[in-house]
Order: sequence, then C-alpha cells, then structure tokens
Amino acid sequence: MIFSFLAVLLIATGIEGHSLRRLEEPMPTTSATLSKIKERGKLKCGSTDTVGFSKLQEDGSYKGFEVDLCHAIAAAIFGDSDPKYYKTVPSSSATRFKDLASKKFDVLIQTTTHTLARDVNEPGAGVGFTFTVPYFYDGLKYAGPKGDCADTLDWESDECSDLKVCVNEFTTWYPRTQELFPPDVLVPVPSDDAMYAGLEAGDCNAFSGEGVYVLLSTAVENGYTGGDMMMEVGGDMDPAEVSRSAPGWHIGANTYSKEPLAMVTREDDPQFSDFVNWVLQGLMTAEEQGITAADFAEAAPDDTPMKLYSGFGDEYETMFKMSVATVGNYGEIYERHLQEIMPRSGLNMLNTDNVAQQYPHPM
Repeated sequence: MIFSFLAVLLIATGIEGHSLRRLEEPMPTTSATLSKIKERGKLKCGSTDTVGFSKLQEDGSYKGFEVDLCHAIAAAIFGDSDPKYYKTVPSSSATRFKDLASKKFDVLIQTTTHTLARDVNEPGAGVGFTFTVPYFYDGLKYAGPKGDCADTLDWESDECSDLKVCVNEFTTWYPRTQELFPPDVLVPVPSDDAMYAGLEAGDCNAFSGEGVYVLLSTAVENGYTGGDMMMEVGGDMDPAEVSRSAPGWHIGANTYSKEPLAMVTREDDPQFSDFVNWVLQGLMTAEEQGITAADFAEAAPDDTPMKLYSGFGDEYETMFKMSVATVGNYGEIYERHLQEIMPRSGLNMLNTDNVAQQYPHPM
C-alpha cells in the first residue's frame, strides 16, 4: 500500500518510465527559502484566529486544519515531527499579502482565495504570488438575524427594508457583495473582528462570510452576545446543528461566489513554492491510497519505501513520509478539525469516481 503511494508520487513528479538509477541520483535543491528556514530552525506560517482552521488557544498556540498543514510542511523540511520546527505568525486580511511580501513569514495559510488578481499583481502588495492547489473549497454566504433577507437579495420588502450587511473590505467577499447590493445597504469594515463587532453593536443585522464564518458559534466566540440566547433556545439540538440553524439565526441557502482556498508563497523561489504544493498533494494522495499516520507509526524503522524519490534531492527524501506520519492524510486532518462544524461534502470530497472536476478560479 505504501509502495503504491510512492508510485503515484513518482508519476505525479513526471519521472514515470525513468530507470531506478535515475531515481537514485541526488537532485539537491537550490531553494534559498528552504536553506533560510533550515538555518533559522523554524518554518513561519502566516495565519489568523479562525475556528477550525487556526484557532488561538489559551496557551498562545494555534490549533486547526491550517496549523496542521504548516506542521506537515515543517516535518517535510526538517525530517522531524517536533512542533518546535514551525511557528504560526499572526496576520490579518488587510496585511497578509504585504506581510508575506516583506518576508514576515514563509508561507501564508489563512483561508485565502486564489484569484487572478492575487496571482498576477495583488493590489495591496504590488506583486503577484504563487498558490498551491486548493486545500478547501468554499463560497460566499450571508448570515445573521436578517441573513434570510440578504440571502434572497431582498432589501425592499417591509420585512427586509432595514437590512444592513457588514462585510470585510479586505476580502474577496467585498467586491462580490458590492455587485449584489446597493451602497446604502453595505457596512464596510476593516476586519473579521469588526464584522462581528458591527453585528453586536447593531450597525448591521447580516454579514458576509464563508462556511465557518457564518456559524452562530463563530459569531458568539467573536463577541456576539445576541447569539447566547439563540444558542440556549436550541435546547437539546446537537451543538453543531444549533450553530447552523438556531432560532433567529439565518444562514443563507445560496452560495454567491467561488472561494478556492490555497496556501500562498512568494514568486521569488519557485522551488519552495513547488515544495509546499507537493506536501499538500502528498497528503491528498495518501488519503487516496488509504495511507494513514498509523501506517508509519507501526512500520519498522528500516521500512522506508517512500524515501526513494521526492524530487527535491536526498536531503528531503523522507518529506512525504514525514508529513503524513506527523499529521495524517488529508481526510484525517479534516476529520480532526472541520468535520464536526462543517461536514465534508461536495468539492471537498476525494474524487475517486472520475466525476467532473474542472473548476476555474475567480477572475
């Protein structure tokens, strides 16, 4: 089974049909970023406090899906699962691209949508960036006490005439919401925190967001006290279900955008960008092949069939093995952090049936 995983990776890296002698030849990396990270002794990942993805803990650490991705990359780089080899660096939707461009961190893993503008020339930073394949597919929804009005794009009926929609102006949600609503309905805010604060203060009665952002529990965790009563009214309902459909809290049924979330790196080091992308692909391939973290925990020390070839030289020959051994495959990561709040479905399922999968990213 593990050998099958390797075979897929060999094909994916474009060396199918080459001799084993070719595989044994060292191909040392020339990535300046990888060298700098190893010299520093730590990978730095930009992120923000987001439930399920990168949640700030009481001890100052972060926990979530994106944190595990950072840990997987660090394990691949250092050949070691110790969490001391990575650090989550706080950023924000307003500064994340500038922070990445200025090398405040090595890779941005912050529920960031891959778009044409960000790829070619992100306006805030003034440069383009490199994106991995998406690690999560999401879409814009509207939620809140008047989330049903926003969802149906109704600001004119008697019931919805007082609709006000808070939207973070440093996200892809903002231009899309501008297209859908007149200016007097919008309440632009500078951050996600300000979005929930606006809801709490009564400046708005609906807001824009993707999957985890529109949950009532997320709003409550971010200071929305009006949600406490709604949660209590839910009574014996499952907590996750209350968060999605508590009385008085409306999450729209419609999805108004495509949000392929990907990891982001600078364009000045293509080899490092490739490295990050292939760690992610390795986690997905492991799930496809049924390889789990436990498979490596139970393997004999000399059972190393995955170290034949990584594409980045002998120094990183165990990168795929270490990433999966450290955090598990993609499905294990999802189950651990997101399944309870956003049950896996749709585009986030593994495609094993040759069903449609062409998905152009937002332009």
